[in-house]
Amino acid sequence: MIDVWAAIAAAREVGDTMLPTLAALFPRLSPPVKVQVLNLLNTNAERSVLSAVNDPDESVRLAAVQRLGDIGTSVSVPVLLELAADDARPGRAQAE
Repeated sequence: MIDVWAAIAAAREVGDTMLPTLAALFPRLSPPVKVQVLNLLNTNAERSVLSAVNDPDESVRLAAVQRLGDIGTSVSVPVLLELAADDARPGRAQAE
């Protein structure tokens, strides 16, 4: 099993080479690790970031919305618009 913290550290040092591995592991990670990984993902992992918008953990959802604001393409726009229109959903302020 890969040491996720080591992978995060490696991704910070060497760049994009570890990102596909982290994106593949993403659904099985703990919420704090997911937040750290989200901060590293780029446009190539936009699908992983989009799926994190519906994560059960609020901190992950908020981090995903913030990351989409940084790396999101036109694919992310409908999701961000939906979030911005939903008054009751956490992450609304970040989506606006």
